[in-house]
Amino acid sequence: MLAGVAESREALDIFRPARRRRGGSGHAATVLLVDDNRDLLRFLERLMADAGWNLVTAESAAEAKRAFDEHRPDAVLLDYMLPDGNGVELGVEFLRAVPHMLAIVMTGTILPQEEEALCEEHNFPVLRKPFLASDLMTLIRSRLSAAGGASLSACSRAK
Repeated sequence: MLAGVAESREALDIFRPARRRRGGSGHAATVLLVDDNRDLLRFLERLMADAGWNLVTAESAAEAKRAFDEHRPDAVLLDYMLPDGNGVELGVEFLRAVPHMLAIVMTGTILPQEEEALCEEHNFPVLRKPFLASDLMTLIRSRLSAAGGASLSACSRAK
């Protein structure tokens, strides 16, 4: 077996999709991925789709708004720096429409103090780039399954 590849069925659980929390329908959760880095977007899209997640992608804030309105995802993964906006403000906007939705902000930089404060206020985890795909999937799954229960601390950092 290759080094670093899961060798047990239990270890592969992190790649199984989270289930929708709305209505208990048993369908895989829908995740909106927003990043202007097309390579990262395609990598995450392929990985998460192969694991059974329902995915919608966008490369800008404008595209993300249209996709959000059309699909009403269970979770959004937002790059902080977008060509026409920023992921923190976009997440706040989405939360106004769907208050219990999960929003995660990705960044390769340090967030300005005001943006950090918004993350804390709205309980957005901040995922620092580079990150492991398994960390992302585990974070999404744990936050979706914890809906209505205990959740990670505000602005928690996945390592």
